[in-house]
Amino acid sequence: MKTKETMVPGKRYRGWGFVNEYKEFCFEPEHTGANAGKIKAVTQGEGYSLKESTKYVLVSMKLRKKQGVSGVLADFFRLVNVLTQKLREYDF
Repeated sequence: MKTKETMVPGKRYRGWGFVNEYKEFCFEPEHTGANAGKIKAVTQGEGYSLKESTKYVLVSMKLRKKQGVSGVLADFFRLVNVLTQKLREYDF
């Protein structure tokens, strides 16, 4: 699902633009202002990372492309088990 963002026409935004494999133009805004530096790394491992902000716990996972969906799902659930154990170790 794509979300609609409000951007003012004619205003300059700092960030990076690129064209993805689907020939869509994507823009990543630069993290500046009051929210810069508020995300802190908690832990990371092979294929995952945990970060925290003032209100959220941010989870990032890397999954290898496999022959079928079952291989990707197996890696996904393996990382979910690891992340469940890590989340129990930390007091957020």
